[in-house]
Amino acid sequence: MANETGQNPSTSQTKSQVFFNFEKFDREKILWSRWQKRLESAFIINETPEDKKLHLLLHHIGYATYYNTLCDKLSPDEPEKKNYEDVCKVLIEVFDPKPLEIVENYRFHLSRQLEHQSVDEFAIELIKVALNCNFGTYLNTALRNQFVFGLKNKAIRSRLLEQTDLDLGKAIKIARQMELSDQGNVEIAHNLKERSPVATVSKNDYEQYIGTLNENELKPSDINLVSYTGNGIKVYGHSLLGREWLRVLPFDWNKVFRGEHMVSQIDGQTALNTLKQKYPRVFDAQSMGKITGLKARIHLKPDTPPIFKKARKPAFAMRKRIEIELDELVRNGVLKKVETSEYATPIVPVPKSNDKVRICGD
Repeated sequence: MANETGQNPSTSQTKSQVFFNFEKFDREKILWSRWQKRLESAFIINETPEDKKLHLLLHHIGYATYYNTLCDKLSPDEPEKKNYEDVCKVLIEVFDPKPLEIVENYRFHLSRQLEHQSVDEFAIELIKVALNCNFGTYLNTALRNQFVFGLKNKAIRSRLLEQTDLDLGKAIKIARQMELSDQGNVEIAHNLKERSPVATVSKNDYEQYIGTLNENELKPSDINLVSYTGNGIKVYGHSLLGREWLRVLPFDWNKVFRGEHMVSQIDGQTALNTLKQKYPRVFDAQSMGKITGLKARIHLKPDTPPIFKKARKPAFAMRKRIEIELDELVRNGVLKKVETSEYATPIVPVPKSNDKVRICGD
């Protein structure tokens, strides 16, 4: 049965169900894997047929450059001739490549709370970075440690370092409370205008940042205040030490507020020379130094098989520098040359600015 437009109602309804409005993908705003999950949820809601999913994906993929990238990756095949799952695999490789674990660990351990970040925002950022660090069962401990170490407020960090049985949730809760308290103190200080004849705090601010206000514990005040409109203001308590006392007490308030031991300039070279004289062994260029009298042991689970990884071939231009550095490490007692070993891991040579290399284990 056709309607007035000559279309079959069921056919028109099916077309409207297949096509739907959806936010196009933008890699600057969302990860591909998360956007794909949202798209597939829309498929379920709209009961999208299997044979239409690929074409809807290509339509909603976003910018033309994304489609061009997909075509280049599949060339000489065309995206429209592939199935939905294969195209999604390619797009994940393009937009959500698996990050290098060592790089993500490096980012995680360098994470610091930014000036504009709240403690909650900093915690969320740490959790995002830790996703690809492969911490395993150490994840919660790693997050707690880096959260504490990376806080910008030294007072909050010191408080957390004093806590026993500290986990991430407890650390965030204490830090959040102290942060809100600091913000309240700043707000109160801002409200106490310098040019005001008296310093007052509103009842709401008092109860929010200081404690419950009990009128029965405060003596009646003989101060009469009026607002800008002439209305009377009820005052609780008395000033303990008003500004007028600054003129009466015989103190040099400039010295009190500035302090007698302010450091205006530090001679960096003098400070460095002092450290070198105090700790000569630390700065001895001829020896790296090593711990003696102690022996480290690595405890493994029973029946753990040894792991032996083949060496990677370094760039030809770096081979000589690597050999020199390895010989130096052996000469200083850092490494010991062996002919065979059940365990082995490839090295990662990192170029240094002095034309040498730093040997790291992967």
